[in-house]
Amino acid sequence: MFNRLAALSASMLTLALLVISCARYYSGGVIEVNSPDGKITFSFELKEMPEPYPAGENMYYRVIYDGNELLRDSPLGLAFGDDGIVLGNLVIMKLSESSGVEQFDMPFSKQSSVRAEYNQAVISLREKNIPAKTFDLIVRAYNDGVAFRYHFPEQEPKIKIPSAEHSGFMKEFALTDEFTGYYFPQDVEALGLFIPLMTPHNYEECF
Repeated sequence: MFNRLAALSASMLTLALLVISCARYYSGGVIEVNSPDGKITFSFELKEMPEPYPAGENMYYRVIYDGNELLRDSPLGLAFGDDGIVLGNLVIMKLSESSGVEQFDMPFSKQSSVRAEYNQAVISLREKNIPAKTFDLIVRAYNDGVAFRYHFPEQEPKIKIPSAEHSGFMKEFALTDEFTGYYFPQDVEALGLFIPLMTPHNYEECF
């Protein structure tokens, strides 16, 4: 009887720890990053999309400017050869938001000093299954555009069960492909700027 109670108590403790761990994950749905002037919105979401999108719940983003959709749902993801891909089957571990100002000089530009305000979100994600690669998607929204990058901290396989405290399983890797897409809401024309070799220019000619 005592052994059965001990086993039951251990199971309840394990369940409680799992519940506490899971409760630390971000579960707010769509993550939005707005430019300081409020005209640009970068939206991130883990969701399923119909064909021809990849099957399953994957990473997608959208960009809205002044109420108009510039980029519709576009995929995010990377491939690491034998180490698999980072595309879907993910959990958002944490969301960190901040604001700031970048200020730097451009001595060879028409504008000698640049001051760029931004709002930033660091979205920390992790694969649900082993090897449970962990990474950050760092997004910034400026008044004149958006930027994002992937950040993979150094990671070592130290545990067998992923948790909210888990820090991943990659110490080194080879990036073999990228699934980041830029999907326009309708057909668009692309115009290229012809730049003569070794000719001084300011990138502002008609093209």
